Amino acid sequence: MNKAGTEDILLQINSNGGNAVGGLQAYDALRFSRAPILGLVTGDCLSTALVLLQGCSLRFALEHSRFLFHHVANMVSVKLSPVSDVEAIKRSHEQEIAQLKLKQESFNKIFLERTKMKQADLEFFLQTETKILVPQALRYGLIDHVV
Repeated sequence: MNKAGTEDILLQINSNGGNAVGGLQAYDALRFSRAPILGLVTGDCLSTALVLLQGCSLRFALEHSRFLFHHVANMVSVKLSPVSDVEAIKRSHEQEIAQLKLKQESFNKIFLERTKMKQADLEFFLQTETKILVPQALRYGLIDHVV
């Protein structure tokens, strides 16, 4: 990304989201770029895709776009193991829960730093998993402009 210099890069987003770790890594790459990254939501910007959008220098959305927050824990599918070593399974789940908490804290920090949202707003949207429409996204600072 940095090789391109300072020429604008357009990132079009229409996504249901994806892997939390991959999303955080992509967010870091967007923020590291010397070139301005223009994010344009052309449909759905859900889950991890919303984190990517926050990595952009300027954030735009088409009029009928939609946005969604949810807890990182909702991205996990439970893997059942044979109950041969209950303590090992318990330790594994405890480690997984600790990792989920760290990912959620990273997501929350990004939203609180890069938007106009307050902690109470963020918690509300995380709890309710309400889809957010463009006027709300603009009001909460998830986007900068409607096109």
